Amino acid sequence: MKAKKIIITACVVILCAELLFAQKPTDKGNKTNLEDLIVSKLNADVQLTDSQKKIIKERAKAFVSKSNAVSSKATAKENFDIKKQASEEYEIFLDSILTGEQKGQKAFKMQQRAANACRVK
Repeated sequence: MKAKKIIITACVVILCAELLFAQKPTDKGNKTNLEDLIVSKLNADVQLTDSQKKIIKERAKAFVSKSNAVSSKATAKENFDIKKQASEEYEIFLDSILTGEQKGQKAFKMQQRAANACRVK
């Protein structure tokens, strides 16, 4: 009888501890507003001007819509090609709108991210 009470008490304590110390889910951004996330990340990397932000946001909207335009009937390769083409067009656009200094900062940040991704822990 005592063993049964101890087991039930332990289960209740564990359950309460799980509920008490549970973490709130982190906000990973609103996917419907992906172009704002693209602009804010780029702005954090290279300090965009207000006019650049506005133009890049418009182009990012087009990029997101092209990337999301993949068809469920198309093959994986066709969908990959659509996304690759949209990405290449967006990168060409960015190269045309960013200054030389901003391009350097962007390239530096990309190298840092690549190095951090390849680092073995």
